[in-house]
Amino acid sequence: PTKFWRQLISLFNSAHASFDHFWSCRNNFQARMAYVVQIDREGNEIALFDVPGNYASGVTFDGENLWFYSSERFVMNVFRNVTFEGELIREIDCNGILENNNAPLLSIEWVPEHEGDNLWVLEGMNGVIFQLDIENGDPELVSQMNLAQRQCIGIEHDGTNLWYSCLGSIWYEMDN
Repeated sequence: PTKFWRQLISLFNSAHASFDHFWSCRNNFQARMAYVVQIDREGNEIALFDVPGNYASGVTFDGENLWFYSSERFVMNVFRNVTFEGELIREIDCNGILENNNAPLLSIEWVPEHEGDNLWVLEGMNGVIFQLDIENGDPELVSQMNLAQRQCIGIEHDGTNLWYSCLGSIWYEMDN
């Protein structure tokens, strides 16, 4: 595995000792293709499926299926819910809700403790976290938090608090 995957696997292994794999996104910018990939603890790809769009990021698990963000040319801010095999279950268009429709959304997190407003979105370029209610039809903005930091790259939930990371590998804890 590359240095990036080794670091990610090390972080994953220390944070999720009971899991044997994780999901991530991979993008082939030359071919304008995007993939969701399942990776084991040693860094081996054990499943891969292509996804709509030419850029994907932010895979999260809702307890049954996967969610990820993807964009296509001129189509931004779409979240897709898929099975582990990549079969599309649902698409959610968040244009008009999210602050900056031209900035890539780098990370999303499903928080089961927040019934009805489970999807949290980190828009990393501007450092904004959105909490969305996607339970009934069209998505609704529940809350929006402007962070002091910009260029943020990850969001996670530990069962109690929300955590986000920015360039420099620093994780910040938020009481949600």
